[in-house]
Amino acid sequence: MSIKQNIEQQQEANSAYLKMRSEYRAKLADMELEIKDEDFADIPSKLLHGPRLAANGGLTVYIPLWDNLPPPTAKESIKLEIDPGSGDFQTVAVREFVMPPGGSTFPETFPFPMLITNNLLPDDATCRLRYTHRTYQGDEDLSQVTTVICDRLPPYKHDPPKAPVFTGDFLDDTTLPAGGSLKVTIPGYPDWQATDQIALYLVDEDNIPDDPTATPPIYTGLAPAPGITDSTLDIDADAIRALGDTKALLTYALRDRALNPSPPALYKKVSLTFGPLPANFIKPRVPQAVPGPLRMAHVRDGVSVWIDKYDNFKFRDELRLEWGGQTLEDFPIPSNNLPNIEVPVLPAQLMLADYGRTTTGDKDTLVRYHVIRKGRVSVLLEQRHACPPFLSRYTPCPRAQTCHAWAAAVDQSCGGRTDRDREWR
Repeated sequence: MSIKQNIEQQQEANSAYLKMRSEYRAKLADMELEIKDEDFADIPSKLLHGPRLAANGGLTVYIPLWDNLPPPTAKESIKLEIDPGSGDFQTVAVREFVMPPGGSTFPETFPFPMLITNNLLPDDATCRLRYTHRTYQGDEDLSQVTTVICDRLPPYKHDPPKAPVFTGDFLDDTTLPAGGSLKVTIPGYPDWQATDQIALYLVDEDNIPDDPTATPPIYTGLAPAPGITDSTLDIDADAIRALGDTKALLTYALRDRALNPSPPALYKKVSLTFGPLPANFIKPRVPQAVPGPLRMAHVRDGVSVWIDKYDNFKFRDELRLEWGGQTLEDFPIPSNNLPNIEVPVLPAQLMLADYGRTTTGDKDTLVRYHVIRKGRVSVLLEQRHACPPFLSRYTPCPRAQTCHAWAAAVDQSCGGRTDRDREWR
């Protein structure tokens, strides 16, 4: 054989090989399962959408229709497989397709959907997917391998995150002025990633929604670094102040790159009391105890404590009356323009309970009240009054004044007794 002939044969053989390879690769290109774009959280990296996996019961892949369909009544099949990160493929499902008599295509709609259920998907791993087409003649064609990243674990792995932290249990014009910010500490968590997102929510304790994360957040952004240890965020004060006077709960939720959301974090309670605070409190009055003493007839008629409205009161304020050692239920201030407030001492039995079933003779009884504004409590000056039997007589000392302060410390003396009015608690 001449050198020329040998070269020609090599060229012909190489051309035949290149043609075979091209046809093979073209056939493989036609044999690639499809995944919808919306099933990815990040298409370039092939990161699957975690919440969609949960909502849809798994991942649906689509098998394209192949060439060279079988003759009527012949059967062909598709076997779907997954390698969940172990290195070995396992069968997900096998589906048979039968060509109907006289037909030229299958009755099924293509691309044909096949579900990989969540129990076959890993919590957090790179997966390989493929399928095998078995022809009616017994030949098997293997598809291309499709690689996806499956991450179904949210930050904290389905547990609620730890509560946010900041100084104090109430916020007002002094601690959170307009235009300022609130420094909030987010406790560290071991599976923090730099791509994690955080959203903070502030909700009304008296009207907690079923899903706090469905409410407008007061902050969104990346979960702060270093993440695995405690990190801080500065929250815009105006976003918090917009809620007004509220018994509030601060929570947050985390979300990873696969869009898996954590449950809402444990709550941090905080009282929001903006604007002028109550001031210039007036001592409570028990008119039936003047000149006293209170007796059973008064109890039968109903005993009330009368409280003059203080400066900067709000109709949403409440009064917490203390009768001796007994505390009544918080009493909402009525929505009227009257200058004072009647607080009935109910139930009447608590007056007897405070006096004591075996007590005889006179007994001093302390009558005082707290102002409650959205969970924030004023601590009051204690002042005791001499009270003969049966229950209580209101006999204030000549220089006595029952003081209620939200800020200043005040000393008052009554018959040699000194009490101190303290700040909010």
